[in-house]
Amino acid sequence: QKAPQGTLALQFTPFVGYGWQPNLREPDLQTNADGLAIDHEIERPKPPGRIRVVLLGGSFLVSAQDHRHSIGHRVAEQALVDFPDRHVEVINAGYPGVQSFQELAFFLWKIIPLQPDLVVLVDGRNDIWLSSLPGAKPNTAPQLLQMTDYLNMPKSKKVWVDLVQASKLLSELKRRTVDRRHSRETLGFLPQHQTPSWGPATYAQNLSTLADLCQTWN
Repeated sequence: QKAPQGTLALQFTPFVGYGWQPNLREPDLQTNADGLAIDHEIERPKPPGRIRVVLLGGSFLVSAQDHRHSIGHRVAEQALVDFPDRHVEVINAGYPGVQSFQELAFFLWKIIPLQPDLVVLVDGRNDIWLSSLPGAKPNTAPQLLQMTDYLNMPKSKKVWVDLVQASKLLSELKRRTVDRRHSRETLGFLPQHQTPSWGPATYAQNLSTLADLCQTWN
């Protein structure tokens, strides 16, 4: 995914699979050294008396295309207005397309060291929707499958894929074709009978594990 000015906004990361590029300075998207969609560094250790709230979720919280108007950004900004002394700090740790198994890994890798007092999950759609797509597997991100497919492609096919990625016209045509096919197949959400049972079950299991970790850590 690219930010509006063309900067590659996401990168592959260990454990989670992908995340924000650190230290982005786009007009509509800034990230810090931790690769979180905030424009400042997080104090470590957490100052005494500070209540730290972390938001976890997907594009509902944050987007490279319109981050300034995303829910996560507005909640964080409102916290600064309501708590000007910064006794309450809201950290937006969302990124597009995230599923619960990635949030679980992200929590262990990035969030626990921040010493949060409260973790708020704003998600669920990606787990249910992506589990309904053809070829979907439990706890697997389509983006990572696409990268694996790319690495295994013949060189001639890679040239075409690279050309599509580099061309704004071809990229837009591809996006519209995919969006039209998905809207025809899914109408936003696939009917319940087309959603495999492992989708909601895996989501519930991952949330339960995350809750147990929060309880244990506290």
